[in-house]
Amino acid sequence: SSSTTAAQSATVQPSTEPTPVQVGGMLLELQALRRLAAVNAKQRAGACIPTMELDPTVALAELLNTSSPARAWPYQTCAEYGFFQTCEVGSECPFARGALSLSGSFEMCRRAFGISAAEVAVHVARTNARYGGNRPAASRVLFINGDVDPWSALGVLASPDGNRSEPVYLAAGASHHSWTHPADSIVQPSVRRAKELVWHYVTQWLHEIDVSF
Repeated sequence: SSSTTAAQSATVQPSTEPTPVQVGGMLLELQALRRLAAVNAKQRAGACIPTMELDPTVALAELLNTSSPARAWPYQTCAEYGFFQTCEVGSECPFARGALSLSGSFEMCRRAFGISAAEVAVHVARTNARYGGNRPAASRVLFINGDVDPWSALGVLASPDGNRSEPVYLAAGASHHSWTHPADSIVQPSVRRAKELVWHYVTQWLHEIDVSF
């Protein structure tokens, strides 16, 4: 029949919909996964980054080695300030949502250091009470953050004293502590300005202090 002939001669068009991939209980779009893999190939030579959600055995292996220096930062996050890197399902995180969760971080604290989620909350509250959280009562401190740095959400973004002795600077388009690296061929205006501010304030504050003995 004509309908059968038409069906046989029809060209099947490939779907343009993102292809979901099952990874550790999560559905990730294939295109997004490939982009993330490309970034990882440049940063870590293609080596995987184990997480408590995807591969807890590998993720814990080094943390359970008491001679490993890799334990220091995770221990501080559990015992002091809770700077956990998360990418939760349902959030606007641009990476693999669900691969890093707060519950997974709490599980890391419990299994690696014997610190419960409730104890983490107590430690964070104690640290904030001691140092002032995002409104520290300090002096002669310049707070710099990059506006595309995920850590900036936990930074001091508004001067607690109107920029008198605790100035802030948000470097547009800058990532994690870009201004602490030595000069190179990439000169980003906001990063260059951050370095200028460091020089300006440190010089000014040193002149304000009597260093004679």
